[in-house]
Amino acid sequence: MHPYVTAIARSLRSASLILPACILGWGFASAAEPLVIHGSDTFTFEIVPNRPGCPAATSVSTSDSGSGQSTHLGRYTFIAGECINLSTPEPEVTLGFFTLTAADDSISGNYSGNAQYTDATKTSVIYAVSGFITGGTGRFQAVTTGTFAFLGGANLATGTGFDTIAGNIYTATDSSGGQNR
Repeated sequence: MHPYVTAIARSLRSASLILPACILGWGFASAAEPLVIHGSDTFTFEIVPNRPGCPAATSVSTSDSGSGQSTHLGRYTFIAGECINLSTPEPEVTLGFFTLTAADDSISGNYSGNAQYTDATKTSVIYAVSGFITGGTGRFQAVTTGTFAFLGGANLATGTGFDTIAGNIYTATDSSGGQNR
């Protein structure tokens, strides 16, 4: 099997543990049904000075920005960043953060996960990262929590990438049991 296909299969096996929780909301006790979000985007990134907690000797920090389309947000732009540990055989992603912004709404959160090189030159990766939604504005200002996953790839030589996103957004409920949005 081609190494790229093998790497994607390994990442999808890892993601198979994450995505059901994100898409179906398993393991979260709530009377309110989650708002399920999914979409895709493209982005650019650059290496920036290491953020606090990101060891300079073994890691790099990134600053990402891009745009995409998703359910419930529609067209959105985003900013993100992470610490990538390069001292391991395959990169580890930690200290990730994101904000997706639509016309008058946004959701923010954090993430971590793993990446795998797709070629011998180590210039391309695929990754599966997941985390929690920690807040929102506009229609999402009542967000109490949520889960989120990014599955994608990046070309380290050109500073470009793509994501498929999936998540569940949980909001506070009003006294009648309905969701505040």
